Amino acid sequence: MLPFSPWLLPLLLLGSVAPGVVLTAQLKVRPGDRLTVATAVSIFSTFCGWWCLWIAGVPAAWCSLIVLAGCCLLAVSGWRDLRAVFTMPLVRWQAAAWLAVAGHALLLHAAVFSYSGGLWGGDW
Repeated sequence: MLPFSPWLLPLLLLGSVAPGVVLTAQLKVRPGDRLTVATAVSIFSTFCGWWCLWIAGVPAAWCSLIVLAGCCLLAVSGWRDLRAVFTMPLVRWQAAAWLAVAGHALLLHAAVFSYSGGLWGGDW
């Protein structure tokens, strides 16, 4: 388990938005709605990609790195779409609120992890 680091939040935003923004580039919806659809598509596609790699026998750490590399590749290839979505102030507020909730969840996870004895979590 990696310790909590501040770089996890931007990577979490990247992994849960970038693939969906690229995959939903052809949708003609408002930017706020597109961010919501892109987040759902990203989370589902990231899960499916990680799961398929894991079923194929790839170690879990490598699955995470491969999926992260794929998300980065999609973000670089679709930077224009990402920029177009994040030009709206409402979308930036939505992304900031999502990061705040994700950061809070990660901090709660860190508290549970540290107070339950590290990797031992039988009482949870």
